[in-house]
Amino acid sequence: MHLTFRPMTEADFPQAEAMKRATVLAATGDATLFDQWFTPERPLESHLKKLLAFDPASCVFAVLDNAIIGHIHLMIVEKGTCGYLNDIYLMAEHRGQSLGEQLHAYALTFFRKHGVSRALLRTNPHNPKLIAFYQRMGWTLGASSTHGLVWMERTLE
Repeated sequence: MHLTFRPMTEADFPQAEAMKRATVLAATGDATLFDQWFTPERPLESHLKKLLAFDPASCVFAVLDNAIIGHIHLMIVEKGTCGYLNDIYLMAEHRGQSLGEQLHAYALTFFRKHGVSRALLRTNPHNPKLIAFYQRMGWTLGASSTHGLVWMERTLE
């Protein structure tokens, strides 16, 4: 199975919001952080617009057989130095089929395109399957972050 990636548009924002909420739920066990991070005064839509204005390839849906099955949100936090894997999500029924590796490869390609030499992400330290996935992909576990999450880092070749 081979994924394709489609940049999000403003028309996709309701679906992107639902998937972002699912991402937070999968990472932390509930969606409370989503409601703290994104409010009517600071909606997810504003965040997505900024990312898309920087590079439309920074917010994409993962598509399999014409169906959206995941998404990725990527940021450059230090130009030419550091990227941030803000979101990588694959619907549960599509996990365990090497599709996560394709999402991950997309993220690394994006970072390399922007000259990034290292990347960061935050995840739930109490999700051993997710931690193991990232470690298989070359990420190392780091210090605790806010909201009960943990940092992971990866050097890019």
